[in-house]
Amino acid sequence: MNVLKSKNKISSFIERGRTGYTREDHWNLDMTLLNVMVKGMKDLSQCRRGYPAGYESEEKWNKDFREALASLEAVLLFIDNDGQGNNYDDIDKYIKAEKRVYKNAQKGLNFVAKNFWSLWC
Repeated sequence: MNVLKSKNKISSFIERGRTGYTREDHWNLDMTLLNVMVKGMKDLSQCRRGYPAGYESEEKWNKDFREALASLEAVLLFIDNDGQGNNYDDIDKYIKAEKRVYKNAQKGLNFVAKNFWSLWC
C-alpha cells in the first residue's frame, strides 16, 4: 500500500469518527446509506420482537420486512456483480436488468419510509 493511500485511509477514519461520515461517502451517498440500511436491517432481523400497530400479524410484518431487505440487498449484489455490465453481452440486457433491480428496490425503500419509526429492537 502506498503512503498516500494509507494517509487517506487514516484521514477518512478520523473524519468518520468526528462527523459520522467522510467526504468519500458524499461521492456515492446513495450506496453509503443503502449499505447502512441493509446491515442495520440484517441486525434488526435478529433482535426484533413483536410488530408495529397497523399490521394484522407478526407473520405479515416479518414477511414484508424480509421482502424489503431482500430487495435492497439485491441492489448491492447487482452492483457488486454486474455494476460495470461485465456479465452482459449486450447493453440492452444490462439496462433491463438494472431497471428491474432498481424498480424492485423501490418497494424496499417504500417499506423503510412507511415503517421508519418502527425499525427498532
